Formats: sequence, C-alpha cells, structure tokens
Amino acid sequence: MKIIKSSFLYVYLVLISVLFLSVPACFSQQSQDSLIYYDRLVSHPHDVDDLVKSHDFFSIAKADALKAKDSVKIIYHIFQLARIEHKGGFYSKSEASSVQALQILDKLKDTPYNIHLRTSIYTHLGILYREQKNKPKALELYEKALEIAKSPEDSVKLYNNKSNIYKDVNDYPSAKTELLLAHQLIPRIKDTLTTALVLDNLGYVNYKLKAPDALPLMLQALDLRVNSKNDTKAYPSYKNLAHYYYDTEPIKAKAYALKAYEIATRLNSASYKMDALSLLMEFSTDDYAKAYKHISDSVTTTRQLQENKFALMKYDLSEKVREAQESELISQRAKIVKQRYQFMALSLILISIGLYWVLKSKHKKDSLQKVYETESSISKKIHDDVANNVFQVMTKLQHQNTNEDILDALELIYAKTRDISKEHSVLDLDDSFDAILSDLIISYKSKFINIIVKDISKIKWDAMSTIKKETIYKVLQELLINMTKHSQASLAVISFQDTPHQTVITYTDNGVGCTLITNTGLQNVENRIKAIDGTVIFEPVINKGFKATLNV
Repeated sequence: MKIIKSSFLYVYLVLISVLFLSVPACFSQQSQDSLIYYDRLVSHPHDVDDLVKSHDFFSIAKADALKAKDSVKIIYHIFQLARIEHKGGFYSKSEASSVQALQILDKLKDTPYNIHLRTSIYTHLGILYREQKNKPKALELYEKALEIAKSPEDSVKLYNNKSNIYKDVNDYPSAKTELLLAHQLIPRIKDTLTTALVLDNLGYVNYKLKAPDALPLMLQALDLRVNSKNDTKAYPSYKNLAHYYYDTEPIKAKAYALKAYEIATRLNSASYKMDALSLLMEFSTDDYAKAYKHISDSVTTTRQLQENKFALMKYDLSEKVREAQESELISQRAKIVKQRYQFMALSLILISIGLYWVLKSKHKKDSLQKVYETESSISKKIHDDVANNVFQVMTKLQHQNTNEDILDALELIYAKTRDISKEHSVLDLDDSFDAILSDLIISYKSKFINIIVKDISKIKWDAMSTIKKETIYKVLQELLINMTKHSQASLAVISFQDTPHQTVITYTDNGVGCTLITNTGLQNVENRIKAIDGTVIFEPVINKGFKATLNV
C-alpha cells in the first residue's frame, strides 16, 4: 500500500473524520451503518481487497444517488472514490474524481457542510500533488482551502500541511513561517493532539535551523501525545527526538528510536515497523545493517509497485463479484439486526429477573403480613373466648366453697392467656413508634429489673416500613419475655443506631445466659428477622450474660 508520512496522514484522516461526521441526516440509519463501515475500511485498509470492496460499495452508492438526483450524496460518494483511487496509487483517476466532485459542488449553495466538503477536497488534492512532487500546485490547493476554512482547527492543519511541503525540499525557514502562523492559533483550538502536531513540527524545524527552543517544543508535544494515550500520535514524537539527539547523544537517540519501535510493534503495523526498523538501522555502526536498510527500502518500493499493479487488475470487477459484495453487505445488515434482537432479548431477560425479585419480595411481605394477622386473630380469640370463659368460671367459684388451689390454678391460666393475647395483639402504629417501643420496654421494668434505652429517638422511624416496625416490636418483646422468664437478669441495655443502609439494635443483659439450641424464643427471633431480610447475631455466655445484635 502507499505509505504516507505520518503528519500528512494524521491531518488527512482528521479531515475525513470531520467530513464524515457532518454528513447530512438525510442518510437512513442502515445506510449510515454501511457508510461508517466502508469509510473506516478506506481509512485503514488491511489489504488490496479492502479497497476493492470499498470501491464497489461507493460505486453502487454513487449510482443510487445519481438516480435519486441527490447532489450532496453524489459529491460525497465521488470523493470517497477519489480517496480509494489515491490509496490504490491511481493519482490521475483520483485527481479526475476530485475535480468532478468540485464541478458539481460549484452548482450548489455554500452551506456550512458544502464549504467543509470543498475544504476537504482541496486538502485531498494538495496531498495528491505533494506526493507527485508538484510543490506549486500543492501549495495553491492548500491556499484555496485556507481562504474558505471556517474554523481555527482547519486553518492550523492547513498551515501545517504547507509547512510539510517546504520541509520536503529542506526549505526550513518557509516551513517555520507557516508553523508560526499555526502556532498563533493554538490558544483558539481545543484539540490537544492538533496542538501537539504543530509543536512537534515547529520543534523539529527549529532543530534543523539550530534554534535554541527546539527541544522544549518537541518534549511538550511528546507529553501531550503520551497523555492522550494514543500510540499512533506519539510515534512521530519519538522518531523526531531520535533524529534530534542523533549527532549529540547517540545513546539517548537510540532509546527514542526503540520507543518508536515498541509503538510500531504494539500497533502491529507493517508500515510502522518498517519505518521504525529503518530508523534503528541509522544508529548502527554495522555496514551490513545499513545495507539491510537500503535493501529493505528497495523491497518496500518493489512491493508498492506490485500492489498497485494488483489493485489495477482488481479494479475492473465483474458483475458476479459485484453481486457477491452486495451479498456481503446484506449479511452485515442482517448481523446488525440480529444484534438488535439479541439486545432486546437480553433486556427482556433482565426485566423478567427484576420483576421476579419484586414479586418475590412482595410475596414475602404479604406472607409476613398474613402471619401477623393470624397471630392477632388467635390473640383475639384467646382473649374473647378462653380468657373470658376462665374469668366467668373463677367468678362463679368465688361464690362457692371452692378449694383455694383450684382458684389459684385458674387465675394462673387466666394470666397466661392474657399475656399471650397481649403478646400477639394488633399494633396501633398511629402514634410515634419510639413511644410505642418505649411503652413496651417500660412494661417489663420492675423493682428487680432495670432497663436502659439509648438513642431510640435518633432513629428515622417514619421512613421505615410497617412490616419492619412490627417485626422490631415483636422481636424486642420476645427478647424481653426471655429475659423476664429465664435470664435472672437485673440489668438490660437496649441501644439503637442508624447506619447508611441498616438500623442496628443491640440488646445486652447481665443474666445467666442460655443455650441457643434449646431456646425456642430465640429461634422465633431469628425467623422473624430473616423474614424481612435482616440478620441477627446471638452471643450468649453461660453465667455471664446475653447479647443480641439485630440488623434490619
């Protein structure tokens, strides 16, 4: 393939990218997908076949645009064909296509897009003439582009292109003049890579002119390029610095040359590797190495001629090959459609999973609510039926000559049914929840048991769900009952703390502790906490107290 110097290639590809991004919205989405694919193929062809396929695509696109009489599309596709012809080494054909595009463009109004398109075509022609050693014509085309350039970025790149023409003929003073004009515009541009391009070239020209500020400019450019993390853009900086140190510090020069070769290796580009190896050979004292450089240059030139000849042979494709390429395009479009369906399927799966978890959570919440409702119903029945009936029997027996033991037993049964009813009664959460909890805790205080409560008012109870509040109430009730019946504690402490994601409740007492395996009450606590996706940690120590940490 034709190897273009890196600075020109950079400017050219940037202009083409900007041109493509400003293609009018009249292109359909499917056409846009194909344009992106083949535009990239033209900019970075892997082999001659890529150029053949791209030429075929844009030829068909041009024919369609001619049928539709869409002048803007016609110009765009002709310009793409001109780029392909240039890549294939057909300078005359590329020039003719560019001129044809300009002739059609002359008949259209100067819209911002059309002006930018004209600038790009002038730039392309300038590149053609420069590569053909036609310095005056190349400068003329770049000057025309400068006259209509609308942005500082475009002007900077064009001044840089002009400077490269002067560098080709070792006219470094003229090259510096153009680069200084570009340098004046740097404060008005935002692209750091464009800034680096100007700084690097200006530094290199100053090096050739033995100006004192050459190295700072080149190092500044390198820093900008390295920070951009773009190996392709950093390559020319390392190459120019290798040349800068060639005569004065050969070790440092070779180090920069090796850096350039490392980039070429990472890019896996044959042209970059050949260029970097060619540079490294200059730092060898081995005559054989220099001879190898000469031979490799000859091989490169021969390969260029062979590829151009092969491209010419492939250029005139048969209709059968044309149909095959169209089939490939259809296949690519089908692939895009398939990917869209895959995305839709994935989205559906994710939505289904999300819906499943929402429904599961709702089911768990509903189940928990039913448990509380059942407990409340049982509590009411115990109170209304069992307790009241026991109370009536006790009343009757009090008016008869009845054994006191029987009365005491009945009173104990009545007290137990009343306690069960109280434990499982419906909670009235209309009042502030911290007051409800405080009443619960106070009800278990006595002259034998002191209960200390910490920071209960600091919890944002209003933001908590009803299910969680009911669970906290029942769990604390279970712990307090356990303390009253089994712990023999004289002191209990209940502390509350809000964390970013959970409420932490810590219960401790100084009782005799317990064995978890045999404690049904603690099992109830664990089940209730798990039902609301919380966690509980029990830390009982026989004869040394009990601690429970709740995270809800």
